[in-house]
Amino acid sequence: MSDYKYKNPLDEGLEQFKITKKQHNEFFIHRKRCWYTKFDYYLGCDKIVLEKTYTKLAVVVAILLFPVQVVITGFEEAVKVTSNLFNQKEKGQFVRDIVWESSDTYQKFFKEHFYLLAVGLMKRRRIT
Repeated sequence: MSDYKYKNPLDEGLEQFKITKKQHNEFFIHRKRCWYTKFDYYLGCDKIVLEKTYTKLAVVVAILLFPVQVVITGFEEAVKVTSNLFNQKEKGQFVRDIVWESSDTYQKFFKEHFYLLAVGLMKRRRIT
């Protein structure tokens, strides 16, 4: 077994936020959102972190296609690949991209969405 341990970006001081599929595909042109992918977005003072995992629908499709996968890859490999679809972040089976402050994507994103992000973060931090 590996020594991998998932580090939650929220524990590192980043704030989670949401954007629409249209906004995502507009800003992150090399990481398009599809029916089988899900992204979690985190904002830091100098970066935006994207974590890509498979959707629940994609996991269901993979389970339904399990017999075909057994024929193609063999039982052990099929079980390994399919089991990795559960708890993807804890098993390290996800993609993490970081968009740094110096990039054009970051600058463009902040110009268009800074107000919405700032208001959303302030609402979450407000103590009632």
